[in-house]
Amino acid sequence: MAGSDEQERIAYYQSRKQVGPYLQRLYSFFPGQPTVPNNETANKAIYINNGRGPGDKILNGITPFVPEPLPCDEVVLTNLSAVFVDPTLTVTIEWNLLPGDIITLFNTSSGQVLVPSLVTPILGGLSLEFDMTAPPVTAGLWSLKIARADNLDCFAVRNGIFQFTGAVCAIDAGAWTFPGGVPFGGPVFGAGLPISVEITGSGFLSCPIGVSVDRDGLGGAPATQTVSSLVVVNDNLITFDVSRDGIMNFGTYLATVFCTDAPGCSDEADNILFYVVA
Repeated sequence: MAGSDEQERIAYYQSRKQVGPYLQRLYSFFPGQPTVPNNETANKAIYINNGRGPGDKILNGITPFVPEPLPCDEVVLTNLSAVFVDPTLTVTIEWNLLPGDIITLFNTSSGQVLVPSLVTPILGGLSLEFDMTAPPVTAGLWSLKIARADNLDCFAVRNGIFQFTGAVCAIDAGAWTFPGGVPFGGPVFGAGLPISVEITGSGFLSCPIGVSVDRDGLGGAPATQTVSSLVVVNDNLITFDVSRDGIMNFGTYLATVFCTDAPGCSDEADNILFYVVA
């Protein structure tokens, strides 16, 4: 990057040019000696690359006309915070806002780019929400970029605001009930035929689904029950049967929905089943 002295020399050189026609084309006319290849400041001012660029010498002190860069109203980030609560990354930023500023979150390794799913104005800035589940987000270091809409070369980047370690778990298990959403409502009596139940929630289509049912302390050590006839009805509903053989003892039972191909991606149902052997 050019230092302040060099920038002043470039600005001075640019200020001395005169634009005019030559052979039915516009050119920049500069006073003095040829600019290629022995005037480094001049070469930088007219974007010459070793005498082979668009400003290569045609006549002494003449180059093809090169428009000056647009002035940059520099983007200045004065404050930034990033908080991840699965599955949403919330980024709060304060900066010198302009209408239409373009905001993106990008992975510095994979190049994946996300745009905010929700933008909320705050005093002096914005609160941005990024959905880290759709599309699946790649692991790595994520950075924030803000660019001016009328000059994409005028931007600010804040590197490494968030380290993402892997795919986000989208499973959210809600109420565990009898079919049709009928609540358990009290102890479930009897043994023999399986109990048909269902769980509502979300994310059930995000991965291959499994369900486990375990005694939750009361009545003895946890014991896993047999789950059968599991059906993923849609992204918000699964149905299955729980065995009621001699192994299912008195106690409270908890259901857990999990991804079979992603260890650790699971969620417990919001309620328990209280079971009493007849």
